[in-house]
Amino acid sequence: MRQALETREYALFLEPLDVLRFGDGRPSAIVERSDTLLPTPQPVTGALLTALLTYLDADFDKIADGLRRGLMLERAVESSLQESLREPFSCTVVRGPWLARRRRSGEIEVFVPAPHDLFWREHRGRRRLVRAQPIYSYKEWFKEPTDQDFAYHPVRGAGKVQPCREYITLEGLARYLRDEEVSEEHLVRPEDLYRLDTRVGTAIDPATASSAHGLLYARQYLSFRPGVGLYVSLTTAAEKALDDAVRSLKLLPLGGGRRYVRVHLLERAIAWSDIEPTDLPDGFVPLMLFTTPTFVLDEQLGLVPDLGLGARFVRETLAISGWNYALRAPKPTRLAAAAGAVYFTPDAIRPLLPNPLHSSPDERFSGWGCWLRGRRRLILLEPPREEGDDQENTTEEKGS
Repeated sequence: MRQALETREYALFLEPLDVLRFGDGRPSAIVERSDTLLPTPQPVTGALLTALLTYLDADFDKIADGLRRGLMLERAVESSLQESLREPFSCTVVRGPWLARRRRSGEIEVFVPAPHDLFWREHRGRRRLVRAQPIYSYKEWFKEPTDQDFAYHPVRGAGKVQPCREYITLEGLARYLRDEEVSEEHLVRPEDLYRLDTRVGTAIDPATASSAHGLLYARQYLSFRPGVGLYVSLTTAAEKALDDAVRSLKLLPLGGGRRYVRVHLLERAIAWSDIEPTDLPDGFVPLMLFTTPTFVLDEQLGLVPDLGLGARFVRETLAISGWNYALRAPKPTRLAAAAGAVYFTPDAIRPLLPNPLHSSPDERFSGWGCWLRGRRRLILLEPPREEGDDQENTTEEKGS
């Protein structure tokens, strides 16, 4: 049995040096439009782990051979390292990435996608943030979940309702998790952090070395605003060799097409636990807010059993695939709930859940499923009355 090792958390700010592009694993072909995604944990984790393993002189042929023989990624990686580094490196966990902006003072602001139960309501020329309200019987809340047991989530009041697609600051996130009001000042528009840069090209006819007739294609890239980049947390064993490996990170290939980001090692990491509420008053239910995409919805494979979900807000899912370089084959396509998904769970099970909430041992290194605990006041409704009951009550009132 392995002994628990002392770990150290490093905070990294990845500064883009060019436009970046992140695909979802689908092949890019000529004569089509190819859009970019926002960065997910998969490419960021892959780039960081590859850089660390290269510095530690890992044998990548052994990793590939182990994966072909069916070994878990963790075991295959361990087999490629020196004996003294195998157990320390097994503690490595990457969390993130999150969009971040560097202030003139050098401090980093981190932004998280707005929770999926936040909406904009427009009424009589006024626009304000509202939060969808789970309404259900508290007794029914913790039943064995089925599609029929999920609470419904109305946004109460008049006016046009649209999803909130902005990013939320850490101050606003703390207010959200405490079930306090979140206002527009706690949000940042996507266009203030990045823009989408679409470029058009043409295929080259190899026979004539000139533009091929009619073979146009478009590629979309992420162009970050000045000072905007990615915040990533890297936790690993407090060993000198690993500390030297992390501090050696200067440039990291990321974003495709031989593009790089500059790695800045920050003085301190974000204390996510400081923005989580510490108590659960009567009349509140606990929630889990996922700040990175999660495969907790992958019920077909039974990857995260017995969560005991009572309700969930999942506005968007992502199709995630990729290329397995060791097996020289595409990775299976899976659906992930997008960052900002909200799940309500019995509080008793949450101490048992890892963070990040990985759905398979191969994802233990990565930042899929980073989550925060919060609380939400529950509105309790009486069961609807039958028509006969209403008539009886009306008669009694008239008689009295």
